[in-house]
Amino acid sequence: MIMHIVIPMILIVISLVLAGYIVSTKNIKMIASIQSESVPKEKVGKVAIYFSVSLVLATVSIALGIYLIEINLLVGLSLFMLAILMLIPFYAYYQNIQKKNRDET
Repeated sequence: MIMHIVIPMILIVISLVLAGYIVSTKNIKMIASIQSESVPKEKVGKVAIYFSVSLVLATVSIALGIYLIEINLLVGLSLFMLAILMLIPFYAYYQNIQKKNRDET
């Protein structure tokens, strides 16, 4: 039972540290699924903030899902699905930036 508390706490701490690093350094090269070179310089700060917020919210949802999955399976699985849905707005924003960048060139 103690592992159901420790693992979510570790996930949240790691997520907060990574999000804090990305926001403070504006180093979007750490985001594996995007091409950081194609993001305009004036949008790097916004991309870093949006990704960090999405990451933390999704991680909290996953951590709660891990904690609650043995208590209520449906709630736990719903929280996992919610975590995926929380990441979609960031990728939609990134795709919008990519589309505008392609249209300008």
